[in-house]
Amino acid sequence: MPSLSTSASSPLSSILIVGAGVFSLSTALTILTHSTYTHTDLTILDSQTLNPADSISFSSLDATSSLLPVQSEPPTASLDSSRIVRADYASPIYSSLGLSAQKLWRQGWGGLKNYHENGLVLTCDEDSHREGTDAEKGKGMRYVDSTLANVRELEMKHGFGLQKKGVQELYDKKDIVAVMKGLEGTDGDRGYVNWGSGWADAAGAVRHIRSRIAELGATREKEGLGKVTWKTGSAERLIFSSTPLAGKTVKGVVLSDSQEIHAQLTILCTGAWTPKLLDVRKHLTSTGQVLSYIQLTPSEADDMKNMPVLMNMSTGMFVIPPTPDGLLKVARHGHGYRNPIRITNPERLSVCEDTIEISIPHSSSLSAIAPEGESACRDFLSTILPSFSARPFHSTRTCWYTDTPNGDFIIDYHPKYSHPEGREGLFLATGGSGHGFKFFPVLGEKIIDAVEGRLEEGLKGLWKWGEGKEGRWGTEDGCRGGERGMEWENEWRKS
Repeated sequence: MPSLSTSASSPLSSILIVGAGVFSLSTALTILTHSTYTHTDLTILDSQTLNPADSISFSSLDATSSLLPVQSEPPTASLDSSRIVRADYASPIYSSLGLSAQKLWRQGWGGLKNYHENGLVLTCDEDSHREGTDAEKGKGMRYVDSTLANVRELEMKHGFGLQKKGVQELYDKKDIVAVMKGLEGTDGDRGYVNWGSGWADAAGAVRHIRSRIAELGATREKEGLGKVTWKTGSAERLIFSSTPLAGKTVKGVVLSDSQEIHAQLTILCTGAWTPKLLDVRKHLTSTGQVLSYIQLTPSEADDMKNMPVLMNMSTGMFVIPPTPDGLLKVARHGHGYRNPIRITNPERLSVCEDTIEISIPHSSSLSAIAPEGESACRDFLSTILPSFSARPFHSTRTCWYTDTPNGDFIIDYHPKYSHPEGREGLFLATGGSGHGFKFFPVLGEKIIDAVEGRLEEGLKGLWKWGEGKEGRWGTEDGCRGGERGMEWENEWRKS
């Protein structure tokens, strides 16, 4: 794998970042704040890219919004009303990285009004309440126990969570009810609350960082430095090339209108659409996740505004406190729905297989969830807010994860399409697996560390391209809920 440091190589003349979600924007911001890339031309390409100075909000991004192209793809997963921000992980590496990100969230990295430290309650169901194998029954309990141990250690080392009441174990439903102010009931049998975690306005944070990038780009233009270009378009395919020294490589992308964008280094931050551009069947798959929103009255929102986030790690169901405009989010972190389709192999010039089966977002999923998903959300509501369980949803949406087998990101050069000495060709920064947003403040630094060949060993091993996994698979990160093996079309046929 390439590992050439910046200091030992000439600066890159051009970088193309494909995608405009958190992996992309965090990377772009890092590039624009590092002196190494002062004279590097940067292009940010996305099918949804607006003028970075435009005001965007989650509520404006519905299926009929004039802000979206007429035949738009579902927007990036990061454009949402709210996302959980936590250092609460069963993995010590992610816990530590989450803590680093939280420090920046608290300092206003994503906008002073966009981060809310209400606390996070993680719960699990006892075995007797679960169906399935013994391993499946115990996964939520194991995850909560491992996570609690990690945050306890962080608390001891760094004062983690001491801004309020620290980390408090919840031994039964009575304890959970006592901390979940504003709810009528609760979900889970035991768990803990970490008062140092919370949630962020995802769309607001994205808007804030886009504005920062725009300001830095304008400053560069005034000073005659490397150019920053925002390009709206859909990447149709990669431009594969061969050279005597580098062998096979990637020189940029071809857009759906046949325009070509060339760059010395192409960074794919294409999320759930990555399978259209590369054969990633062993490494990535796209799964649809259920999101629903209820509009609260001002008095209802006021009652719930200070409650913690609640997430049941046995079922994947969670609720996030209402946004300032009163939207209560109820959703599931699950195994999700695949949307299998057959396409021409995007690497057809280099392999024998003409067509392959992939999963990418369904075109009609922007404003709809399958009946199975709606039932799951309403069942959850009947437990935590029975009086709301029959209230019509304000809106629903299927959020498309970019899943990897173990839920670890892929931040690495592509072994077939990059220069053997690094920093040219194709680099991937994707595979968020439903938990990338919270790391928004630190992802860019880590991605550029990997580009420059100096990413710390623990993360390098975790995020490498690797060998992947054969056959159909789903993410097994220890905290997914819902059934396995569901498909989008099949679930809609059941309605």
